[in-house]
Amino acid sequence: MRTKHLFTIAVMLAAVMFVSCSSSKKGVKDNAALPTETEFSARKYVEAVTADYQSVKGMSAKIKVTVAFDGKDLSTSGTLKMNKDNIIQLTLIDPILGLMEVGRMEFTPTNVVIIDRMNKQYMDVPYSEVSFLKRANVDFNTLQSLFWNELFIPGKKGNVDASLYTFSQPSSTVVMDYDDSMLHYRFVSEKASHHLTKTSINNPSDSKYAFAFTYGDFTQFQGRQFPQDMTMSFTASGKSASLSLSLSSLKASSEKITPTSPSSKYTKVKADKVFKMLMK
Repeated sequence: MRTKHLFTIAVMLAAVMFVSCSSSKKGVKDNAALPTETEFSARKYVEAVTADYQSVKGMSAKIKVTVAFDGKDLSTSGTLKMNKDNIIQLTLIDPILGLMEVGRMEFTPTNVVIIDRMNKQYMDVPYSEVSFLKRANVDFNTLQSLFWNELFIPGKKGNVDASLYTFSQPSSTVVMDYDDSMLHYRFVSEKASHHLTKTSINNPSDSKYAFAFTYGDFTQFQGRQFPQDMTMSFTASGKSASLSLSLSSLKASSEKITPTSPSSKYTKVKADKVFKMLMK
């Protein structure tokens, strides 16, 4: 696998994930394991999960990035920076020398920005112009919730309503399911700690497509728990791939991150062209 394609492959994982799920149909809720109100309060449990959310508005971390795709693994380093309600910025570094930035991905409330420094091109478009994001009802709030280890209701911002989920309690976990007209969402948490350990999105009627965002190695960060391991994995038409982030040196930050302005020497390309190139 050529080094220059590392960032391309990393971005592709996110792209294929949404393409894979975007045609799914609404699933059927299973209430068989739903506990009674006297045994379990859905509202109180969701309150306990959300009480462990990070109170800081910004954070940064060093990351080790491992891409597994097409039978090959490749690792490199980089940084993850996030400002609540402002930006998610993922930067990857050349794994050979460890000095040169090879690419950057930024999500803002309005736009998706991908900067391919190896090929000197970039994409900067609103979510509505990325067709698979629009079809899958994915916006900045959904992506922010995934990276901040939070529950969400697709297309909605703010605190979640416990009554919108279906609850079950297999062994030591609590599972929260949600269906909309397009996708089935599942949130798995540890009953004792309330840690959200996995969010998955799939098509109940088609097992060929699945996506999961898994969390692990929780650590104390600013007085609350936060996962140091995040793994995005997907299966599409018999092929599997994953993008793992191992975080270290977590720091709270009040610094406002300004979205990147690509060099005038870079060529702006359309979203469809970028994603066709990414999925070759």
